Amino acid sequence: MGQNELYSSSKAACYFLASECARRQPNSGGVLHLAGNPGNYVTGMWVHVPNWLYFLVWPLLRNPSPHGADTWLWMGFSEEVTLEDAAAGRYAMCDGRWHPGQRGDLVSALRGPEEGGTGKASEVYDWCEEKVAEFLK
Repeated sequence: MGQNELYSSSKAACYFLASECARRQPNSGGVLHLAGNPGNYVTGMWVHVPNWLYFLVWPLLRNPSPHGADTWLWMGFSEEVTLEDAAAGRYAMCDGRWHPGQRGDLVSALRGPEEGGTGKASEVYDWCEEKVAEFLK
């Protein structure tokens, strides 16, 4: 796998894990399991991107200070964000808003085969649980 595939896979895995945790742990004492994208900020990630691409998108990037944490603060403190949102597998975006709709294959991955989905989110959760099991003893 190339860097782009690895990066994209890690983002999808975070989304799957948050959604699957919300599904499997509905009574988690008010803890929300959400995934989000902080936005298009200038971060250290850009050192891994070809220079031509960085300079192409640079006008669209924002300086992380002081707004780099806004998405996470909104997810953590806004009364607009509920346990139902987490259970529904909603995905937060920059500037405190919900993604208008994920790709069909990602949404399908959140549902099990018995619900007409692929069950990939559940598989990712199980894989991660297996990998950390020895550390939880």
